[in-house]
Amino acid sequence: MKISTGTIVRVGILAALSVPIMLFNFPLPIFPNFLKLDFSDVPCMIAALTAGPTAGFFTVLIKIIVENFVEPSSTGGIGEIANLFISSAYVIPLGMVYHSARQNGERQSDVYQNENGVNDARLLVAAMVATVCSVIAAGALNYIMLIPWYGYFYGIGEEGVIGMSSAVIPAIKDKITLTLYAVVPFNLLKGVIMSIVGVSVFRLLGRFLITKQA
Repeated sequence: MKISTGTIVRVGILAALSVPIMLFNFPLPIFPNFLKLDFSDVPCMIAALTAGPTAGFFTVLIKIIVENFVEPSSTGGIGEIANLFISSAYVIPLGMVYHSARQNGERQSDVYQNENGVNDARLLVAAMVATVCSVIAAGALNYIMLIPWYGYFYGIGEEGVIGMSSAVIPAIKDKITLTLYAVVPFNLLKGVIMSIVGVSVFRLLGRFLITKQA
């Protein structure tokens, strides 16, 4: 697949915007403090919506690589791996669904486009699908790999991670309840927040951002 110079430049700019945003992350008091929220996926969303899922993925990848140089990992790479897979599980479906009309050679109906040229109906569906995909990816990845790795890296084992989490959410008793009561709700909330912010930015600036997919 040929990628245009414009798309490469766009990915670079949006990845650069993501890095300082990623540095401002914070936990939510209703979740264990290793689950942190930041808004660095918003530029990645814009890349996926304007230039397709491949651009969205490379924006995520470059963001994580550059951020690790700016601020070396404090989690032994666990946070970066989580960010790569979970963010990709959001932006790739987002770009695929939103661009599916053009990929199928169909013409997007003007009925569903706002004044900035954004297909609102397709954008809403894309955000919903992306949120569901990221939640599934986060739940599976944490249960299979990230929770054990986190416990090993900090020398507390899975039991320590579970104990730390149960102090915030008493219903957490084991790895499955940690996944169901903390990881899944957190990523669902994060997906909704990212969707609201990213969709709002894209709807407002769509006319200036939309280009032909490379």
